[in-house]
This record gives sequence, C-alpha cells and structure tokens, in this order.
Amino acid sequence: MSSFKRYKEPPANEKKSIFKSGIEIDFTNFTELYSAAACWSSITQKRAGDLVVRGREWFIDFNTGILHFGMDRYPFQVIGTESVPGRTWLWSWANGSIENEDTLRLADRLYSFGEEWGLSAFCEPQYELTQVFNGYTISAVAAMLSEKPVCFYRCPHETGAVFAAFGMVPKDVFAPVSAEVFINVLMALMQQTVTDHKVMAEGFLFHNQTPYHYRGNDLVAEFVNKPLLYISFDKFHRIIAINSR
Repeated sequence: MSSFKRYKEPPANEKKSIFKSGIEIDFTNFTELYSAAACWSSITQKRAGDLVVRGREWFIDFNTGILHFGMDRYPFQVIGTESVPGRTWLWSWANGSIENEDTLRLADRLYSFGEEWGLSAFCEPQYELTQVFNGYTISAVAAMLSEKPVCFYRCPHETGAVFAAFGMVPKDVFAPVSAEVFINVLMALMQQTVTDHKVMAEGFLFHNQTPYHYRGNDLVAEFVNKPLLYISFDKFHRIIAINSR
C-alpha cells in the first residue's frame, strides 16, 4: 500500500467487543488495546526467546522476507521502526525504503483497523515514542491483531531498531499457563505498565483459553483442576484483590 494515506474521520466513540470474546474495549484508545494484549505478549515473548531465539545470532533479509536465528528461518512482517536519535516510531507502510510489499501486510492490516475504529495511532505515519506508545507496546498489539499466531523481535541497528513479527514457531510458545503463572504475570505487569486492569485480566484469560464469568463485581476464572480464582476490581477497573476459594 502507498505511504501516502488519508485518514478518515473517526466513527463515534463506543465500546465494542474484541475477538467475539465479550471483552469491551474502546477501540479509539490504544491503552485499552494494549491492555488486552499485554500479559499474553509477555508470556509468548519470553517463550519465543527461550524456544526460538535461544541467544543465537540473527539476520533479517528484507528482499526474501526471512528472519534468521542461527540456521532457522522464519517469514516475517515489518511492523515499524524506532529511531533512537529522533525518539520516534515510523510505521513500515510509511517507510519508503521497504520495497518488499509482502512484508507490509500486517502493518497494512493495522492501518485498515485504524480507519475502521477511528484509532489515529494506527494511521499517522510517525509518532513520538512514549512509555505507552513504543515499539514493544505497538508490536504486542500487532501480534494480538494478526490473522495467525505470531511473535515479534526487536532487530537493533546503529540508529534504532526494526520490529518484525514472525510465525511458524513451536506450539509450546502459545500453550496455556497455570493459575500461578497467570497471577504472577498479571501482578508484575500491573506495577510495570499503564493499563486497564480489567481489560488486561480478561484479555489474558481469553488468550489463555481459560473460561471466566462475573459474579457481582468479581471476575471468576475457571482454571483446570484448580479452585476458582476470584479477581475483584474497584470502580476504576483497578484490581484490589485476587483470591481462590
């Protein structure tokens, strides 16, 4: 797609359900989208590091669209690039130096979502990097919205980094986690990131394929062979207690 795109007027701001999951998200709010992706991205990226990257040297070939880790090869999509001197993010569809259009499909998909949802962050070519909007948070959301399961990798260079999404990885990368791991990851990211706790918990459970429902104000998660897990929120969606009983 052309780098010269025209952003449509955003639709009315409203809550919508993502992935037919029942998770209500304001699609014009990037923080809510990231909240739905944050925990599962943390899990899959750690596993991809352990099972795929394994500390090996990498090489990214833009002509063939192949990302190499040692002798292993993975087709990739370019999400975008970070500039360290400029402290900016540039979407790959706006990067005239990327000529292989096959590597732009995921970024083009996100642009289309941006137009549909009224999310300007997906449609403006360049943004200043912030704690909320940066290569890691953008790539986590991109992986969540990919048609097929993917991970992402930060490919550093002298003046910044390329963020590439890649698939065809071992199934264990996307295997469900236990209740204990769920709690540990959820609690850690609550302290490290700016998120909507309620959306984050629901997004994690949905991607983990863990059934859940609400009992009053408590979210009740049904992990296999475990007591029910109760997560309580205040009126601002902040988690105030996690209990099993």
